[in-house]
Amino acid sequence: LDTDMWWHLRAGEETVVSHSVYRVDDFSSTRSGAEWINHSWLSQVCMAALYRVGTYPALSIWVAICAVISMGLIYAQMEGHPILRGAVLVIAAMVSSVVWSPRPQIMSLVLLALFSWILYAFRKKRKWIYLACVPLILGLWGNLHGGYVLGLIYLGSFLCGEVVDKILLSDAPTGLSWKEIGWVAIVIVLGVLLVLVNPFGLEMWRIPFNTIEVETLQNLINEWSSPDFHQAFQQPFLWMLLGLLGTLGLTGKSLRGYRLVPVIIFAWAALVARRNFGPFAIVCAPALSEGLDALLRSCIQKLL
Repeated sequence: LDTDMWWHLRAGEETVVSHSVYRVDDFSSTRSGAEWINHSWLSQVCMAALYRVGTYPALSIWVAICAVISMGLIYAQMEGHPILRGAVLVIAAMVSSVVWSPRPQIMSLVLLALFSWILYAFRKKRKWIYLACVPLILGLWGNLHGGYVLGLIYLGSFLCGEVVDKILLSDAPTGLSWKEIGWVAIVIVLGVLLVLVNPFGLEMWRIPFNTIEVETLQNLINEWSSPDFHQAFQQPFLWMLLGLLGTLGLTGKSLRGYRLVPVIIFAWAALVARRNFGPFAIVCAPALSEGLDALLRSCIQKLL
């Protein structure tokens, strides 16, 4: 159960019935009639449609499909033996499952995993078609959930990581060229503009700042508070973070900037608010798999 589910379901029903995006709060006793920037309107419509077709089982199946897709996109980026990758995926699923619920934010996890895979594929194959999809996805994301900010943060941290690699590891053969880095920057700018293609226009950019300013979120809502590692279900996050640090220390292998910078930023976000466990797992799992694979190969070589 997730209490927010009811609000999103009803808002989606209002949008479907009225044939216009629900944007005025008619339900809250203290805020009735207030304007509402409904950043998740499209996800709410999808939830309402699913509920009409199959009630709660349909919503459960939707969450399950989103979870499987996000984990599958992570698995596609991992290196090493399938058993090793599977083990890392299980840990990533345990971390992410904290935020698997019938709410629009589940779409942000899928799209963040998709962004991670797109940039991974672009680095590997150097095909521009991958980058061309990014602004369009951001435009869709801006109508599905306010978590589009996660996508922009990931893109920005990926770009910063590539710049760091270019400056510090100029001889690295697999890094992006300055021209390719420039194209990534252009894609980010286009994505920023396409986010504004929504029923609320520029108002959509108020969402991240308005959310941060609400002190009640951090003080009274558990998912916005820092993790409590006395609770067992929150400890897999620690396993993942410490596991990555341990493998890097044991192998002595440096983590490339395009992996390192996103991991640092999303680890910080997860330590500030546990609702960011899922995004952290998405960006950390490929790096952890890479580190464990290097450690395993090193151990095998020493034994032989």
